Amino acid sequence: MSPHLEQSVLCVALGLARIGPALLFVPLFGEKALAPGLLRSAMIALISLSLLPVLAPTAQTLSDIPLLSTVLKEATIGLVLGFMFGAPYFAALTCGEILDNQRGATIAKAIDPAAGVEASILATLMGFLWTVTFALGGGLLHLLETLAASYRQIPIESALTFDANTLYGTARLLGQALLAGIAAAMPALAAMLLVEISLGVLSRFAPQLNPFSVAMTLKSLVACLILLLYFSGEAPRFLYNRFDNWSLPTLFQGDL
Repeated sequence: MSPHLEQSVLCVALGLARIGPALLFVPLFGEKALAPGLLRSAMIALISLSLLPVLAPTAQTLSDIPLLSTVLKEATIGLVLGFMFGAPYFAALTCGEILDNQRGATIAKAIDPAAGVEASILATLMGFLWTVTFALGGGLLHLLETLAASYRQIPIESALTFDANTLYGTARLLGQALLAGIAAAMPALAAMLLVEISLGVLSRFAPQLNPFSVAMTLKSLVACLILLLYFSGEAPRFLYNRFDNWSLPTLFQGDL
């Protein structure tokens, strides 16, 4: 094997240590969406090969670095990137879970095929919507651009030092995912609150009416009507706008 080919193979192999964990929370590359064996590994290897032009400039120095510590460092960076890639999807799941909890439909559960976990019906639907929006909106290209930018900001041979800014950026990222899910559910939550208030007032004038027997049906109807507005493109655009300010320097300020 020629030295150049050997260095290229080493670059791709070390690239897998960062790219694999980074795609762990992306539904399109999850173990349930793709087979956990050969197919998923082949997709990750192809992405690593596509980033070889970014990895190649560091090939000359890879033979002098300790492999074990480098792999651990790359996996850590990949996990942080994975949180960033998966945060909008977590926000969509949070929105669906909140709506189902408010309308009293959490008893109905389904297995989310993208994440492989038990989720409510609306959470599974919102997860599907976000996955389709991510794929159709050029999310894969943005994902590759972010991975390439991570190698420019933090090359394989460079040292990684976590500081308070890095930990704060990661915690802030997860907090923004929760806030985005709550904000996305607020219109439907407000409408369902008005339904509950109306039923409470109505029960004062019609004592024979049991508000609890009709509350779930009415709240489900109102929630579905509000969700129809989400299909207009505003909700995906809202989620994109919530996360468009995230950048690698925000997470790794101590390494720039």
